[in-house]
Amino acid sequence: MFDYVKDKHFIKFLKKFYNCLHASGEMIIGNFSHNNISKQYMEKVGDWYLQYRSMDELIRIAIEAGIRRRNIKIDSEDLGINLFMHLKK
Repeated sequence: MFDYVKDKHFIKFLKKFYNCLHASGEMIIGNFSHNNISKQYMEKVGDWYLQYRSMDELIRIAIEAGIRRRNIKIDSEDLGINLFMHLKK
């Protein structure tokens, strides 16, 4: 549900959750990308507003949360609408 919060809150929550991760654990966080072709429909019809982020923005947020770059991997589904940030310890 990170695509509902501003960056400063994302960073704060991410620090807390990442610190709870087991030494061999992995956390996967989804976030809608700017490529969401349904954005206008979601906002106008559903009154559904999200914080859209790019792969680079997710990497920046994770680094600001204190996660090493080598422990961050970002991928997406085929359409590139949903991004997935994989964070390992």
